[in-house]
Amino acid sequence: MEQAPPDAVVVHDVPLLVEKHLGPTYHLVVVVAAEEDTRVKRLMQTRGMTEEDARSRIAAQASDEQRRAAADVWLDNNGPKDAVLEAVDELWQGRLVPFERNVRDGVRAHRPEQLRLREPDPAWPAQAHRLLERLARVFGDVAVTTDHVGSTAVPGLLAKDVVDLQVGVPRLADADDPLLLARLRAAGLPRVEGVDHDNAKDGTVWSKRFHGSADPGRVVNLHVREAGSPGWRWALLFRDWLRRDARAAAEYAAEKQRIAATGASTSEYAEAKEPWFDDVADRAERWAEQTGWEPQGG
Repeated sequence: MEQAPPDAVVVHDVPLLVEKHLGPTYHLVVVVAAEEDTRVKRLMQTRGMTEEDARSRIAAQASDEQRRAAADVWLDNNGPKDAVLEAVDELWQGRLVPFERNVRDGVRAHRPEQLRLREPDPAWPAQAHRLLERLARVFGDVAVTTDHVGSTAVPGLLAKDVVDLQVGVPRLADADDPLLLARLRAAGLPRVEGVDHDNAKDGTVWSKRFHGSADPGRVVNLHVREAGSPGWRWALLFRDWLRRDARAAAEYAAEKQRIAATGASTSEYAEAKEPWFDDVADRAERWAEQTGWEPQGG
């Protein structure tokens, strides 16, 4: 890998990637998959194996469920070779090449300003889990907590197709370590300058650091906050409140749809939601007090 040209996309064909849990060491995991009967037939035709031997080999490997959990990209290889090759070409040109360029240049992928709300995607939690495992590896001991936050972390909630992640660090200054910044940039999560705080209901500034994904196929917002700080706590409280209060989640979905109906851009949408957050902050706090909620980051 060190000998590859600076603009190379290095592809590793790893037979035991899932079994050895090597996915977090890569920018992206691509699984080329086929149904078991198709695999058995191909092993019998190309390897001269008996059906019993072929099924025995498959049984000793990771299951399809485990492969799906590890896969950032799932390529269907049940059909003719030309079909999967076409999918590979599309993946290469549409995602891998621009992903590599963005990592090399240290920039986040272009984020469309046209607002689009999506029905909840059951794949969002698994995507967040894979990303958090990569982040834990990059941050090392500096990460006190790693969490999936925001709308895609609330089951059943209408949302933009954006995965919000929060990493809690001992001190915010730890997030400015040049070595950590270099590792994050190399991992495809460069720092986005100019986004360094959130505003509380009373106007208090909650400092943070913000990173975006260089991967054009997966929009990610990474919020780095001091563990235990008000901003860190609020991200967890708001998520957990919406997870457990169906009425609040429905109200939030209605507010999202109301703003989207105005034709707001993605940036305008984020700003337009602030008054609603201010209005419900006290309700969320009362819920926390009544239920005995405590932040369980990580």
